[in-house]
Amino acid sequence: MRKIYKMIKNDDHIVPHIWSSEWKEILPGTLKINTFDYDGVINMGQNHTGVRPYKNDIIVSGKPISEYEELRRRLDVLEIPNHVIMNPIARTDKNYSRRASGRWKAKVLLLLQECYTIGIHFEDDPVQIEEIHKVIPDLDIVYLAHELVVK
Repeated sequence: MRKIYKMIKNDDHIVPHIWSSEWKEILPGTLKINTFDYDGVINMGQNHTGVRPYKNDIIVSGKPISEYEELRRRLDVLEIPNHVIMNPIARTDKNYSRRASGRWKAKVLLLLQECYTIGIHFEDDPVQIEEIHKVIPDLDIVYLAHELVVK
């Protein structure tokens, strides 16, 4: 059974909520992972193969949580069973934007750093990279610069 991460609001903090019967507690910082955006990183359009995460890596997508089932189907077709954390802000929300997604990703990555050592975050959006670096300036981010998908 795969672990599903869902973002929930808890006393003004956005935290990952894990739904799984297989969750195993790990010591903070003992597992090194990479994190990946989905659109523009794993998904580079129909005619291209994107970057693939390794088995323990985590996908941090700016896509709203309402699109989870569709994203999970796409990942299953690609045989990518990795954990996914998705944006709690709906696309119809007036606060939904690339910049807001970048700020949200920064909060998620900070929370993940409490449990994991993040080696590299893979991202294609310079606006989101800027927001992440405001919060975590020393995080290594690989910027995948291209115009294969719409930002």
